[in-house]
Amino acid sequence: MYGTLGPTELLILIVVLFIPGTVVLVLALATSGKRYPDSFIDMRNPDGRFVTATPARRLAGNILDGLIAGVSFYVGWLVWLAIVAPRGQSPGKALVGTYVIRADGTVAGAGYVWLREFFVKGIAIFLIAIVTAGIGWILSPVGAMWCLWDKDKQCLWDKVVSTYVAYAPGDTRPVVRSQSSNVAVADDLTRLKELLDRGLITPDEYEERRVRLVARL
Repeated sequence: MYGTLGPTELLILIVVLFIPGTVVLVLALATSGKRYPDSFIDMRNPDGRFVTATPARRLAGNILDGLIAGVSFYVGWLVWLAIVAPRGQSPGKALVGTYVIRADGTVAGAGYVWLREFFVKGIAIFLIAIVTAGIGWILSPVGAMWCLWDKDKQCLWDKVVSTYVAYAPGDTRPVVRSQSSNVAVADDLTRLKELLDRGLITPDEYEERRVRLVARL
């Protein structure tokens, strides 16, 4: 009868749904708790508790953002975004304790958060979908899953605006700082790493001086 699945169709449906779901779950667990890419590690909190958000936590934040936007017809979400964007968060991220971080290690300001959360994830994908007769909507799920296989754990919109998503376990919280206040320190950290690579300072000297530099951020 039409609409009734036979054994073969049911098996195909299970395979189609189960295998991708299992792969996503395994990848999510495999990347759980990883730190930032090594190239940016010098800009992280020296206590080591400031880590890359897991795909599962990021998914939770995205789902909460969608629920809040849907229930409030985007009005409540936009108002809440205006409140939390200056500290590098969206409403969903605020609820799960994650932050949008720039490549230099600073917490993204309101401009970056609005660009990432509203214009790139929302307006840009919507316009692409219109131009491509709906095909562009595939960018949304693909963009969200990008962090599963990306070596720097970035989603597609992170690639566009050069951001990362961080989670601060416990009582650790990133501090919002301006880009200009960190340029000199970032340059010093780069030069310090070069001295270590060339064998001109010992690892102990490197770590001692690195901690002093990070303390200035």
